[in-house]
Formats: sequence, C-alpha cells, structure tokens
Amino acid sequence: MGADKNKPSPGPPDTLRMEAGAIRERVAEAQRCGALVVIAGTLADIGKSAIVEQRVSIGRSVEGLQLHDGNISWRHAVVERTAHGYRLCDLGSTNGTLLNASRIDGEAPLHSGDRIGLGQTVLKFEVVDETEASFQRHVDQLVGTDELTGMPSKPRFDAALEQAVRQAQTAQTPLSAWMMDLDTLKAINDAHGHHAGAATISRVGALIDAHVRQWGGAACRFGGDEFCVFVPGVALDQTLVHAESLRRAVAALELSLPSAETTLRTTISIGVATLAVGEDGLALLRRADQALYRAKAAGRDCVRS
Repeated sequence: MGADKNKPSPGPPDTLRMEAGAIRERVAEAQRCGALVVIAGTLADIGKSAIVEQRVSIGRSVEGLQLHDGNISWRHAVVERTAHGYRLCDLGSTNGTLLNASRIDGEAPLHSGDRIGLGQTVLKFEVVDETEASFQRHVDQLVGTDELTGMPSKPRFDAALEQAVRQAQTAQTPLSAWMMDLDTLKAINDAHGHHAGAATISRVGALIDAHVRQWGGAACRFGGDEFCVFVPGVALDQTLVHAESLRRAVAALELSLPSAETTLRTTISIGVATLAVGEDGLALLRRADQALYRAKAAGRDCVRS
C-alpha cells in the first residue's frame, strides 16, 4: 500500500514549531519590565510611577522614585530585576518595608500585583509590556510634570510643600521658600520672539530644578517666568548661600538659537523666606513673594530675604 499523502510529517517540523513558540515567549518576556505606581500616600506622590528596567531605588532621596512621606527613610528600599524575576530589598530603613501587609526581612521576591508598603505610602508592582510601560510614562508626565520645563507640576509641588511644612513644624526644623522671577524675559520676547522666551524659560527651569534637587528641595514653575522653590532642613544663612549660587548660575547661562544673532542671556531675582512657628505654606510663599519685590526694588539680579 502506498504512503498516505495526507498524513502529517513526523517529528522535526512539529519540534521546530514548538521551539519557535518558546523563543517567542522568551523574547516577549525579555521585553516586559516591572512597573511601580504609588496608589496611596501623600498628595504629592499619588500617581507617581517608575519603570524597573534593572533597578529602582525608593525613598526621599532624589535618586530613583522620590517620595515625600516623612515616615520613609532617605534610601528606604530598592526593586531589582534578577535572572529569576524581581525582588524587593529593604535598605535598613527606620520603619521597615511591607510586602502585601507583611514586613520583609531583608529581601523578598516580587510578583505582578504585589503591594509594597513604606511609611504611609503604598505602591503597586506589576509586570507590563512596552506598550503599558510607555503609557505609564506618558500619564506620569502629563499629570506630574510642567510641559515647558520638565519641572514638577504646580499641584504636585503645592502638595509637597504642605507636607514639608507639616514635617518642619512637627520636628521644629528649618524650611525656606523662594520666589523667583526672570528679569529680562520681556526684552527677549520683544527682540527675538516668544519662542525664544519659551526656550529661555525652559533652560532656566531645568537649571533651577537640577540645583534644588541637589539640596534636597523641590521647585516648580509658578506661572509665566516665575519659579518657586522650597528647601527643607537648611538654616537661613546657608539658604542665602544656595540662592546666591543659583543666581550666579542663571546669570552665566548662555542660550543660542538659530533665529538669534547673538547668544541670549538673562538674570533672575530671588526672594527668600523661612518658615515661622505656626505658619502654613501659603503664608510662607506670600512672605517669599514680598522678599522678591524687595529684590526687584534693589535693582534686580540679586537675592533678598
């Protein structure tokens, strides 16, 4: 009897298809990554997210996922990707780290859907694909970032300031607020157009943000060409030193634009106030704004308290 032409081919093709499927699964898994989202905590942090490609630190430090919860250590915990998945490691924090409501001892494996507790903050961990990761990055940027400068949005800054005020009042530690205003933006707009003015605001904002983060503070664009800053834990004399160093950095900043025949420069006026006993964030900012008016009255491009 002749061979049945409709009979499936033996082993090798099926084996190849299985291997191809396994390869696709491995590639898909390699393209997935961990994601952290703050689902409970201070208003300054809710909605923040971080993608864990290899390692993300969590704490009040500016590195990694920065949180404003006063019950969290400066470097509290870290989430790492390993050859076998993901793990959560406590970094010797003061108040410990919870995984699904149970305190971990050093480290523990992480699985999609787990919840991480640090202080009063809860983060949800999930394993996501690149589309979901891109979506989370986009949402975090829309909700928490000023589009022009990349600085924290004003609502997020306001919430962080009120949290910092509560912590400073409770611990009786210093807290300063700064109000700042560019001195020459109208001249730049008139001479080179509003696109040049926007580029100037963007560059100055990025410079302010980078400096303030080094000092453990936060900054935002208050509106137009005005900026606002708070710096915790630093006494007035050192705060004035920081503000002066920022003023000099802005004055030294050079901005070149194709439409401008010369390099653009600007200066900034800074008003500084320190937190008084029983004062809230709004009152503190109001006094910083009054100090800003004194800086302008003194000839601009200076710092006043």
